Amino acid sequence: MVRRPVRKRYREPSVSLVIAMHNEKDNVEAKLRKCFELDYPPDKLQVIVSLDAPTDGTDALVRDYTDKGIDVVYSGVHRGKATAVNRGVAIARGEVLLFADARQRFEKNAIRELVANFADESVGAVSGELVLLDECGREASDSLGA
Repeated sequence: MVRRPVRKRYREPSVSLVIAMHNEKDNVEAKLRKCFELDYPPDKLQVIVSLDAPTDGTDALVRDYTDKGIDVVYSGVHRGKATAVNRGVAIARGEVLLFADARQRFEKNAIRELVANFADESVGAVSGELVLLDECGREASDSLGA
């Protein structure tokens, strides 16, 4: 992939972070805690958890965060990640949509860095860098390609 220069400008548009979850009881609390640690104004960040019929107690753990400002969409029927994401998008209020998984980690400044790219009118979508970690949390040395 060839990178081209992008005109960045740091600003703070409203952002809706959509996290689709099925059975994520082992990851949900750490993920939601990290959302509150992001370096972005809380009044400009909508965190949406779209629950796709979890059977492991994920929904009960998420409910503990609704009073902290997490918006929850719940489906009692398992329809898959794409449907869960679409349910989350349906209630999104942000100018920018950001999608994440329960296991995915963000640097504290990730949202600021991602949205800065939209100052360039030729940019329609932005992606972060995938960094794989081993079981100790260190960057994995193996690559995705062969």
